[in-house]
Amino acid sequence: MGSTSSLCMMGSQANALPMSLSNTPTATPTKTTTTPKSCVDAVLSAAQEAGRLIRSLLDCPTCRAGPQLQLLLTVAFAEVIACYRRVISTYKNMRTQKNGPQQDDELTRTPLSIGNHRIEGSIETMLVGRVIASRLEDLEALMREILLVPPAACSAVQGHKPEGGEPASRISPSGSTLAALLGEMYLRRDSYLAEQLSATKRELTELLTHQDARDGRTPVP
Repeated sequence: MGSTSSLCMMGSQANALPMSLSNTPTATPTKTTTTPKSCVDAVLSAAQEAGRLIRSLLDCPTCRAGPQLQLLLTVAFAEVIACYRRVISTYKNMRTQKNGPQQDDELTRTPLSIGNHRIEGSIETMLVGRVIASRLEDLEALMREILLVPPAACSAVQGHKPEGGEPASRISPSGSTLAALLGEMYLRRDSYLAEQLSATKRELTELLTHQDARDGRTPVP
């Protein structure tokens, strides 16, 4: 991953990530006009693929140390979390509006089946919920990894000697100030992502707990 061509390729893929997720079309009130991209499984697949790309970026030391890509990772994490919240919202709406009109931001649910047996209703909600719970655990593990990045990135600004040049702190007297700003940015990022992830996990727990209560089951931790 150290070659320039590899980095450029990863950079182009990474730049396309937030756009591809945010441009996933929403389901329209008229179900006949929806597109495949507005389906629950398509959104889950897009979020999973985004997670793989985040993983590849974190596996590249050169990529993960750059403040610009750190910002890109922040956007990518936020977009993936938003995808999962959108799926959760769809199933919450299904619970409360079985016979009502479909909301503008609601996704179309793709029928699930095992052989000829169709899975729907509470079992469908439970299965999708467990998938999201697993994906959120994976995402949380990735988020913990970027906590290791700020010291390296900040040290690069404070005193790292670029190839063929002087340390950043010698090039610019404001190097330490920039490092402090980067440190504050990372702290804000960590707080923001943690809040978004916690909110999503709460919404998922609420959905599954309510479904278990309706079905007379003991909620699974």
